[in-house]
Amino acid sequence: LAKERVVRKEGKMWKVANVVKEEQVVLEDADMKETVHIDECVDVMVTIPKKVNAVFINECKNLSLLLDGGVVSSVEVSRSTKTQLQANGPLPSFVSDRNNELMLYTTPPSRDVLITSTASSSVNVTFPSESDPEDPIEKPIPEQFVSTIKIVDGKPTIVTEPMQHAA
Repeated sequence: LAKERVVRKEGKMWKVANVVKEEQVVLEDADMKETVHIDECVDVMVTIPKKVNAVFINECKNLSLLLDGGVVSSVEVSRSTKTQLQANGPLPSFVSDRNNELMLYTTPPSRDVLITSTASSSVNVTFPSESDPEDPIEKPIPEQFVSTIKIVDGKPTIVTEPMQHAA
């Protein structure tokens, strides 16, 4: 049984669920007092023209999200594959939890984002260059880390750093 397609406002939350193979879903009326929850969508583009409080994406595949107005707090993506997100406005925090093939495109208003990544692979971030904003830079978020026990201020502690690969 196919699950019901849902695109509606429920209180202070916009719910987009089970949308499959649609050209675009635009949440024209979503605003900064509301959150957006996008669940189990496949092959769809979601556009949010105005700033919203937060966005939560869960179990989606091949989803593109355009945040024209940005967010007040954060965007969290979990258990999704082939997700692309572009933030044209402010994006204070971005969380990736158990994702595969995630691409975050930032612009000058969203470049200072704090990115947290857990158990995710192939996560890349594109951001504008300081010298030429028309020539973006793409960098991967590290997937592997090395932890060592070091003596810091006379006490043993664990120090964890991204794995460095020889060039």
